[in-house]
Amino acid sequence: MPTEKSYGLKHAVVSNPNATLSQICQMLKTSPFPRFERQGLLELSEDDRSFVVNPALLEALTPAVRESLRRKAIGRLAEHFGEEEGIIEEIVVRAVG
Repeated sequence: MPTEKSYGLKHAVVSNPNATLSQICQMLKTSPFPRFERQGLLELSEDDRSFVVNPALLEALTPAVRESLRRKAIGRLAEHFGEEEGIIEEIVVRAVG
């Protein structure tokens, strides 16, 4: 993938090999979409209501990585909405399988 453009003294956090986990997490929390959109990994749906993941990215994920990401997402949703993971799991299964 191409590197991000340099803007003088400003460099992308992900270009810094010494970036801390907290710096990377902060970057993802404050502006995740533009970064992944520029890389061709995500785009918005036509109705601007959901993210569409690049199919090539999904194909490259192993079943173990997919399951790990799924579990992490369900855990975060449960935490955010104050629900049990089992309830969120049921909603996810009904929505996307």
